[in-house]
Amino acid sequence: MYGLGEYHSYDHITSWMDDIQRNYPNRAKVVNIGTTEEGRPIKGIKIGTGVQRTDKRVVWIDGGIHAREWAAVHTVVYIIDRLIADYDTDPLVQRAVDQLSFYIFPVLNPDGYEFSRSGVSPTIRLWRKNRSSMICKKDRWFRERCCGGVDLNRNFDWFWGGRFEPFIVPFE
Repeated sequence: MYGLGEYHSYDHITSWMDDIQRNYPNRAKVVNIGTTEEGRPIKGIKIGTGVQRTDKRVVWIDGGIHAREWAAVHTVVYIIDRLIADYDTDPLVQRAVDQLSFYIFPVLNPDGYEFSRSGVSPTIRLWRKNRSSMICKKDRWFRERCCGGVDLNRNFDWFWGGRFEPFIVPFE
């Protein structure tokens, strides 16, 4: 049981996805797309009948790319819950799961998400980036400026903006 009324830890979310795979092996498969800076697996779940098939159209759903956006994480968790729980009773859900492969990642930024849950100070609670290593450089006035983490939602390799002051928030 997940308990949709609470904001859970990343470990709890991934354990819950493992339980879904165990209980619905023909419809759910946990997938890992990499490892974070702090060593956490970036886990998601593939949902679709014939979960081993690779010829179905794909729907990608993710949340938690910004660490502090806990509601997005749990909205994605709710979608997973509905696709699994309503399969036998809702013809629209059944048709979608039968015809499509859903790749769903509740938390794309597990390190940042867990960091944002680790304290109540605004510096921690409002953290939005990942937890990559601190980088220090001199600005144009030769002051040392340090920045930790990358805003993953601003770090795609195609048509993303750029600024000359890398330590401003948000840096694009």
